[in-house]
Amino acid sequence: MAFFTRKERCKYCAGELADGKCTNPNCIAYQNTTENVNKNKEGTDNA
Repeated sequence: MAFFTRKERCKYCAGELADGKCTNPNCIAYQNTTENVNKNKEGTDNA
């Protein structure tokens, strides 16, 4: 008998998760790790 391990899937798009982050660039939960995530659109200080 073969046992298969289920990969973790994104709850929004069912794409694969890598380190708890979605790997599908079209998903709303996707975060590009090369971008600065701490950008603030309002222009206020993030201290």
